Amino acid sequence: HQSDMANAKSLLDTEFWVDLMEGVPLSVSPGKRFPGQKFYSKEDDGQARASRHIREQILNQGFAKINEEILPEHDESVKYSKSLCNRLAQGICRLREKAWHPIWIFIFDESYELIGNIGGPLLEMVNSSLQINWDCWAWHIDKGKQERGWPVHRDRSTMPFNNANEPKYMTVWFSLTDSTLQNSCIHVLPASRDGAYKENKPDDSELLIGAKSNKRRRTKEDSTNPAIPTPDMFTALPVTAGTPLLWSGRSLHYGSEPIPDSKLKVTKTPDEFEGCRISLACAASTHDFENPTLRIDFDPQKHDFLPSLRERVYLISVQMWTYDEQVPIPEDMKQVLEELEVLLAQDEA
Repeated sequence: HQSDMANAKSLLDTEFWVDLMEGVPLSVSPGKRFPGQKFYSKEDDGQARASRHIREQILNQGFAKINEEILPEHDESVKYSKSLCNRLAQGICRLREKAWHPIWIFIFDESYELIGNIGGPLLEMVNSSLQINWDCWAWHIDKGKQERGWPVHRDRSTMPFNNANEPKYMTVWFSLTDSTLQNSCIHVLPASRDGAYKENKPDDSELLIGAKSNKRRRTKEDSTNPAIPTPDMFTALPVTAGTPLLWSGRSLHYGSEPIPDSKLKVTKTPDEFEGCRISLACAASTHDFENPTLRIDFDPQKHDFLPSLRERVYLISVQMWTYDEQVPIPEDMKQVLEELEVLLAQDEA
């Protein structure tokens, strides 16, 4: 249990996190100068084509898969992304070993480097007014335990579009390990098949798919309603480690239930992460839809220094409370977070 190893004060101690990650190539350097990298250039023909493709995919279908056809393996941004993703996957494995939730990976510098240097610029290819808002999460899906990603949902069901048809809220999701049908890869409903995609209001579609995990089961009436999508209408998005996916706040998506290797008739391939799907995601929004500084005020495109440890811990605490209904916080961790709130309030007094 976390409370056996930590209290609120230790969460704000850099050495505590350094010791926790001993042997894992991650760093925690609050206030360090942000190691900005400029990978994407409009002058590069290949990257300009990639940018157009990503934008067209989002505007037409609501999602984009940044695979080798868009950015080749030898592209510097791809090599950088894969290196960071491997280190972050190791970090999340260590967190799980020590009974910490994967969201605590946002203590470490590399999470901010990956989102700031790769995720943010990719999102800005679609809408230049988007700013990273640090609505973030992380997952460690162990198919051996029949774990799965989140059930069907829209990240922002009331998200509007601007006059250029650009979404005002988007998510970038990084697969830190290979994401496959066997370990709960992402499935998304293309906008062209989604009758509710442009309606800009809450709808029932996210409650009616994946009956085993959502709020109610499909009925016969639902099955004949053309406005309600069926599982076969979704597109599976298996990706290799280091590959980002993008989708808009209105895109209907979910992490599938793992399919056993035997059912797919594939041979189990051993890897250092034992076939687990490890991933993290972060969102961006426009100021006129959702204030990007609600959680922490850190814009990688403008700020020169990484967030302080206090900001990182505060961010993770906010996210855990926000998604407590989806992912219940263990009681011992709730106690630590409540103590943390008191400490942070004292610091501000």
